[in-house]
Amino acid sequence: MKSNLSEYKQRINEKVRGLFCDWVDEVVKHSIKQVEDLINDAKKTFERVKELEAIIAHREAEEAYAKVQKEAAIAYANRPWKEPSVPISSLTLSTRIKTLFDQEGFQSIGDIIDKTEDDLSAIRDFGKGSLAILKNELAKHGYALRSVEHPFVSKRQQIK
Repeated sequence: MKSNLSEYKQRINEKVRGLFCDWVDEVVKHSIKQVEDLINDAKKTFERVKELEAIIAHREAEEAYAKVQKEAAIAYANRPWKEPSVPISSLTLSTRIKTLFDQEGFQSIGDIIDKTEDDLSAIRDFGKGSLAILKNELAKHGYALRSVEHPFVSKRQQIK
């Protein structure tokens, strides 16, 4: 009977050990699954944070660009080389050219030097000869026409 009892204890120990091992395996598997889920959630959160950082950086860049554009437009409008107080009559130009400028609403040297050659060439009866005379006269007084369109000022503002 002692041998039966010993066998019985051994079988019970094996079953308990087997059940315990199965239970531990399940707990470990469940724990691993929870850790994997946490890692995946962390990865998703990290990706979302990166997306939000990119959105914030883009918005900040847009705001900075808008601020720079505004400051550049203000600086362009207040540029020192535009001298609206110097009248066109201070230039030695023909009456015809002065009349054309008067018809276009130009009142000062600042109004002239704010234009490009293309802007002035678009004026009716203001040809290459008139342009050459004007550029020569402006140069005598230390002025020059604007050479390119200013990127921060709209066409409407540029062709006032």
